Amino acid sequence: GRLRAESAAFPERLDLAVASPFIRQNNGSDYVLGVAAQLRLRGISVPAVDLAVTSDVPAGAGLSSSAALSVSTALALLAQAGVTLPGIEIARLCQEPEIDVTV
Repeated sequence: GRLRAESAAFPERLDLAVASPFIRQNNGSDYVLGVAAQLRLRGISVPAVDLAVTSDVPAGAGLSSSAALSVSTALALLAQAGVTLPGIEIARLCQEPEIDVTV
């Protein structure tokens, strides 16, 4: 399967095999990759998905648009994988891509 994501916030379309190494793209899709990498580190299989991201949170305005992207990505991937985590664990796994977008 493939992990695909697109958004008006990042013009580049993410499209890679879920079994492949997650390689930094140096754009907004790195937040999607960072969350997927954190799930993988926790032993959660990253599901094949097509994510279409829309938001009213302005990017780069200091309103945590990247955090919104990370949390919504985590919730979507977890739901598709059929996995539930406590809210605090979701917050922690989303914090890592916020601190270091390196995947």
